[in-house]
Amino acid sequence: MNDNFEQIFKDLNEKVKNNTLNVADIDNTLNSLKKFKLELQSLLEYAVRYGNGNEKDEMQKRCKTLTLENQGEMVESLRNLGFSISMKKHIKDNNEYNNDIHKALSLQAFRIIEKTRCGKRDEVYYMLARIFIANEEKFPFLLAKAFNPNYSEEIFKVFIYSFLCGALGDSNEKELEKTSTGG
Repeated sequence: MNDNFEQIFKDLNEKVKNNTLNVADIDNTLNSLKKFKLELQSLLEYAVRYGNGNEKDEMQKRCKTLTLENQGEMVESLRNLGFSISMKKHIKDNNEYNNDIHKALSLQAFRIIEKTRCGKRDEVYYMLARIFIANEEKFPFLLAKAFNPNYSEEIFKVFIYSFLCGALGDSNEKELEKTSTGG
């Protein structure tokens, strides 16, 4: 694994020297690093939960540190996930149709927000899962990760609110404009 990171760094360094480094190279590297950190967190959570070695306490400390580091990334990623869902067009039988997940989220938004505010993770998960399953879509892994019990209740709320802001932001802004302009 260490060799892989060293090779990535060497490649980036070489591109800098040759003046061929571009934003896509940096974005790809950063995305790979984010993904690696999330996967490492999952691995450490598993090791802490099911491991029985001498270093379990030390692994738990590192897991908590990594979890804290990943929280900021998750907030941004969940907002982006919500935004991508709001923009997604579905194609079925060669016909484009409205985004039913976005519509269902819009209809259930206040209930989801209230359940989130009350800390009812299981009910929020059920409501969101039902929306995705009813629309024959896989429940996004990143969204499922927000329900990890290692995250505090406050962080859980931030995760769900971030996702909903991304998913509903544009339609809510239009609704607020209508209300404020009297339209």
